[in-house]
Amino acid sequence: MLLVDVYEELKATGNTPLITFGSLLGAVRNGSMIPFTEDTDIGYVGRLQTIQPLRKALWDKGYHMFFLNIWRVCVAPTHPLASSLYDPSLPLTQSYAVPYVDLYKMKKLRNGNWDVQEMDGSNGRFLPGHVVEPFSQVTINGMPFDTVHDPNFFLMEAYGPDYMTPKQRTEAPMATRLKQNVDTVMVDAPHRIGIQWVFPLGYKSSWKRITLTTSIILVLTGLLVFGLATEMQLMSSVSEVTIVKEEVCSPKTRNASEVEYHSGHRFYSSLKDMDPASPPIFRNTHTVLCNEDVRAQAGFKYCLPIAGRKDTPFCTAADRADLLHARSPKSICYASVLHMMLVSVYEELQATGNTPLIVFGSLLGAVRNGSMIPFTEDIDIGFVESINAREALQQELWNKGYHMFFKGVWRVCVAPTHPLAGRLYDPELPLTRYIGVPYVDLYRMHKLNNDNWDIEELKSKNGRLVPKDKVEPFSQVTINGMPFDTVHDPKYFLTAAYGPNYMTPRPRRSITPANLSAVTKQMVERVDKEKLLTTLKKFSKAPGEA
Repeated sequence: MLLVDVYEELKATGNTPLITFGSLLGAVRNGSMIPFTEDTDIGYVGRLQTIQPLRKALWDKGYHMFFLNIWRVCVAPTHPLASSLYDPSLPLTQSYAVPYVDLYKMKKLRNGNWDVQEMDGSNGRFLPGHVVEPFSQVTINGMPFDTVHDPNFFLMEAYGPDYMTPKQRTEAPMATRLKQNVDTVMVDAPHRIGIQWVFPLGYKSSWKRITLTTSIILVLTGLLVFGLATEMQLMSSVSEVTIVKEEVCSPKTRNASEVEYHSGHRFYSSLKDMDPASPPIFRNTHTVLCNEDVRAQAGFKYCLPIAGRKDTPFCTAADRADLLHARSPKSICYASVLHMMLVSVYEELQATGNTPLIVFGSLLGAVRNGSMIPFTEDIDIGFVESINAREALQQELWNKGYHMFFKGVWRVCVAPTHPLAGRLYDPELPLTRYIGVPYVDLYRMHKLNNDNWDIEELKSKNGRLVPKDKVEPFSQVTINGMPFDTVHDPKYFLTAAYGPNYMTPRPRRSITPANLSAVTKQMVERVDKEKLLTTLKKFSKAPGEA
């Protein structure tokens, strides 16, 4: 039921679904579902299109689509058959204990090969182009489904040459199995079946051919858990001693050649072609940046310390491409980093089904001279209504080396794992608590019933409200030659935000509480004001530059 409904909705929303892994295995073996499998595997070509309409369509049919490392779908409590399917004796599940669908990305590379998520064959995740396309079909319970061109090759890579033969497995402690005193049962090829929770690192091609009694499994599990716990404790102790002694570490930075970007822009191709930058070396208090686990609660503290120049004419028309040739952190323009972040965050918002619009200071730079303001400190992007697929957006930004967090509004900064972190990092800067690094602010833009738009952070004679005809239909501006969507009437918006003389840079000689935004003022109330203002002044703009 899940297979058919999800497959159909993927097609209906403009996606290209392909049956893969265990679901393909069942189709090839006997044209049906494997009776003892626990999930369905569907690949999608390229990237998921129209994520929000897809989630809505599945929800309307009684399914829950969510992002947990990959996109997944399960039966929701609202399904028409929920009362017939529901088992009140089962606990709520945290992972894998209910029927579900896994959606795997399948991307065609420039060399003609295909990168198949979760594949672990002789060439890792890669399959030759002729194995995948042109697509073929298989039947499951008499219904046709698209799949790869050569299912046999695919399955041999995924499961080995004996994929047609079900392998002997012992299904660990399923209550019903234990009651029946069944020591050995038949389970399928490696795909989180039966004893996945016993071997949490077991994936599609990592299983061994074994036949074990239930008692042996339980004993081995206990020994495994005890051994891992002991080893982790020892490793933790050694790690702590090392850090305390040396006070130095390096993060695991992203390799740009392995990152999937949303365009073939020369910046990305150059970034992929250049030798990977050495990761930054963190010392003393900066070693916390090596711990990825803290990022969820760290806010600005997990942002990579970046200084950057803001002087003109050196940083006039600064571009992200400048970062590829930077000689040192002291030769970097702040606006170059901001331009890189602008493009990356804007692209990811679009890719996850959101509607981004350039606003405030970023729009001001576009209108003034089609570039970044060299002495600005952040990027301003609006999003219409609400952030869709937020978990997926955060994950995709993280995969590219960015840290998205909520501090008054949603914000994004460069993470210590960014491919260029070694070039951007300034070890002389302290960790920041609030601002002090290049970052992106994401502002909500909400259309009201009276057709006005409520723009977060806007302060005009009408407060946060802007007439409908000034916002839509959206228009475009260019920044460093690239087009970006914005409000219909940028001049009206900028006049409302900055006054009639917005085209003339205004000097800002000092930072006082009066200069702070409402969001920042709320944060100031919870911190040492003098200390914060001292920090802000360090990054204040030079006289005559605004």
